Amino acid sequence: APAAKKRKAPPSPIDLTAEDSDGGGGPPAAWTCARCTLVNSGGDACNACAAPRNAGVQEEADAALARRLQGGRGSQEEADAALARRLQAE
Repeated sequence: APAAKKRKAPPSPIDLTAEDSDGGGGPPAAWTCARCTLVNSGGDACNACAAPRNAGVQEEADAALARRLQGGRGSQEEADAALARRLQAE
């Protein structure tokens, strides 16, 4: 009689709600608030002033856009660079 084949165990489910995307399972990365300079240990808003995690990047992009719209020193390259930094921060 042929031997019975063993079945593989199903793969473990992937937790899509985990904050750490590198699979390390460690604590969330610390970040410095652009408004008040507090070093926060994870989260999406500053623990001291409630500024969003990417507040400085957004303010920089807004300022570059305002200068460009006013015909000032803001350039397309500056606006593109600010947008790239904003997207990386998200």
